[in-house]
Amino acid sequence: MSAASTITAEAARRRTFAVISHPDAGKSTLTEALALHARVIGEAGAVHGKGGRRGVVSDWMAMERQRGISITSAVLQFGYRDLVINLLDTPGHADFSEDTYRVLTAVDCAVMLLDAAKGLEPQTLKLFEVCRHRGIPVITFINKWDRPGREPLALLDEIEQRIALRPTPLSWPVGIAGQFHGVIERRDGAMTAFHRTPGGATAAVEERFDPAEAAQRYGPDWHRAQEELELLDLTGAEHDQEAFLAAKTTPVLFGAAVANFGVRQLLDTLVEYAPPPGPRPVRDGEPRPVTAPFAGFVFKIQANMNRAHRDQVAFVRVCSGRFTRGMTVLHGDTGRPFATKYAQQLFGADRETIDEAYPGTWWAWSTPPPWASGTPCTRGRRCASRRCRRSPPSTSPCCARRTPARTSGSAGASNSSTPRAWSRCSARAGGGAGSGAGRGGSDAVRGRGGPAGGGVRRPDHAGTPAVRGGAADRPGG
Repeated sequence: MSAASTITAEAARRRTFAVISHPDAGKSTLTEALALHARVIGEAGAVHGKGGRRGVVSDWMAMERQRGISITSAVLQFGYRDLVINLLDTPGHADFSEDTYRVLTAVDCAVMLLDAAKGLEPQTLKLFEVCRHRGIPVITFINKWDRPGREPLALLDEIEQRIALRPTPLSWPVGIAGQFHGVIERRDGAMTAFHRTPGGATAAVEERFDPAEAAQRYGPDWHRAQEELELLDLTGAEHDQEAFLAAKTTPVLFGAAVANFGVRQLLDTLVEYAPPPGPRPVRDGEPRPVTAPFAGFVFKIQANMNRAHRDQVAFVRVCSGRFTRGMTVLHGDTGRPFATKYAQQLFGADRETIDEAYPGTWWAWSTPPPWASGTPCTRGRRCASRRCRRSPPSTSPCCARRTPARTSGSAGASNSSTPRAWSRCSARAGGGAGSGAGRGGSDAVRGRGGPAGGGVRRPDHAGTPAVRGGAADRPGG
């Protein structure tokens, strides 16, 4: 098999997606449940770690585990059904949304998580607009159906009316919110019933019934679900793969992540319908195929992941070609070469050395500045991507040729070998004084200040970097 054929086949095995939602909709719980059903963990943790259960793998910071919130996005990579799954658990709170905006540049699909009782919430709407702007297909998972909530048809109507995205349910709940028996698979009409395990630490027990047996067991709830499905059939709410990939429709599933109901169906849907990595547009307008020479970009910088070392890790998305550990890559702005012998794969805070990576894969790299969010890297000719900014970026990251940045010094930053473009980017990509993260937070940057005055950015409190020095490190500087 030729190298191009190998790269194409490996890229087709990748699924890269993020989970987005308003705070407390259940992102971390769903991420844990997905890992459980992929059998990469033996028992699901709890967000607060109560009842003797450990915390979830995606919340690896001490503050996240103490407060039960996600402060920084976490990367999980695992195998499922002969595919490689790259999953991002993102922060929901608006204070940490800059991190989510950045990492959405590195995904091919998104799972929009809705609370069955609240529907579309403000932060969910903001993150969806970022996905829409980037043309990212969205799969909707209506969570917490084991608790009292709204009518399923009302939730679908809200999705269509508020965000102009046509919902196409793949499954339908049997029983109202709070009395969840299972789901009907629209593909064949059969019912999958769920039985909760103690504490929800293990996968739910599933039973499959044909329509006749399900009608006998669940009576009125089954007939009500069938009536609602007839209404959906009349409206033509059927899945269309082309419309989904064009971000015009959204497949909808129902479940309860804390009880592991409907999670396997979501994972199978991602495998079947989520797009594999494809060509990414370059600045000259031409798409860069996945078989082109290696190119990628940094979509996240994370500081202090290792308690024993004050390290800084760059997360890289492979856009094209084959990456091998030890290869020399070029910085997209300066053309400076860097060795990559410490390439790693991450699962939460756990690291494992990898020898190769293909398009759609993320790999981590312990490296000092001048790497920043949005910085491209390539093995051959220099290429660059449009950087992430404080507001949702107007263009998606890509690879293209770019003129080298000047390396002359500036006032307050004399004898600096860091390019001026990096000095500006440290404030822009880091989100200024109001975003980024510090000790253990995301995109904490150590670097020299901007042209106006030698400021130094050091990790301080999670979610709020300490800013000292020049105007370039202040908002609007």
